[in-house]
Amino acid sequence: MDKPKISHIHIRGIIVSTSVGVGVLSMPGALGELMGNDGWIAIILAGLLLIPFMAIYDRIFSLYPDKDFFEIGKETMGTFIFTIFLFIFLAYLVLTLGIISRTLAELIKIYLLQTTPLEVIMLIFILASTYIACYEIDVIARASYFLYPIIILFALIIVLISLPNADFTRLLPVFDIDFISTVKGVKETFFSFLGFEIILLAIPFVEDKEKVFKSQLIGAFTITVIYLALFIMTISHFSLKQIEIIVYPILMLIRQLDLPWFFLENLDGLVMALWVIVVFSTMAPFYYGSGKILSKIFRTKKHKYFIWGLIPVIYYIGILPKNFIELIEDMGRYFNILAVISAIIIPIIILISASIRKKVLKR
Repeated sequence: MDKPKISHIHIRGIIVSTSVGVGVLSMPGALGELMGNDGWIAIILAGLLLIPFMAIYDRIFSLYPDKDFFEIGKETMGTFIFTIFLFIFLAYLVLTLGIISRTLAELIKIYLLQTTPLEVIMLIFILASTYIACYEIDVIARASYFLYPIIILFALIIVLISLPNADFTRLLPVFDIDFISTVKGVKETFFSFLGFEIILLAIPFVEDKEKVFKSQLIGAFTITVIYLALFIMTISHFSLKQIEIIVYPILMLIRQLDLPWFFLENLDGLVMALWVIVVFSTMAPFYYGSGKILSKIFRTKKHKYFIWGLIPVIYYIGILPKNFIELIEDMGRYFNILAVISAIIIPIIILISASIRKKVLKR
């Protein structure tokens, strides 16, 4: 079978599509509660914080240009230790899939399909994601890049429909925050940027690797701009007290708008439909990554059999929380820990091990 090939511009699509997902709807509210109207500062700082980690990813594959993530990990850390890390990475991806599917199902049931059982919505969405996740990384990358403009359109529509009634004086005063609040805000926002680590599975298949880092930066910049625009629009319409009690302020923003020149009455339904596509583009790479990790652990040539086997696991994780509070708080706590290990700690250990190994071999 031919080795999958993708372009450096597809890396941009993967980064944006995997990062902008369910978290984008609640991020302005959580950030506003922590930092008030200065939350935009945390978004910029979190966006800048992505750069060193993307540089780490790029450096790893520049040291081993002809190897993929799994080959590099085994060579630098040993099969046993790396397999343990792979199970952690797998747990992170599967937990994320469960959280995404449950969150999506909850919101679709509230805004679009009130009479449809939650379990049915979850299962349908998981099955739809299963189809594309069975393909190789080149198909996943092209699908992500195809959906890339839709993600931008999703944000652009929200900005345009909310702009006429925006009160930008709500953003004042600026820089009225302390150091502790800023750190907490950056931490909260950084988790909304997570998803970019999926490129660890894609970079080895890029034909023009010299431009990968540039595409990573463009992807990070695009996410930062989207988050900035949505946060500013949210703050310009709601008071800080309102934001603290609204779980999804962006959806509330859409529902409260009443523009006379709009010919669509249920505008929130249209935006929710777009958002479903956005979340689908987030779920597919995570699902693919889960299957690929299992295929490497059990040393099989195809990962699609594991994709089908993960359906009941993802469904069970998604349906496990009794309510939305448990989903966000309890599962969110495990998500944060696993995300830090998978996106930050594992690549750093691999880079350190690879650098030491290269120096030892040169002697």
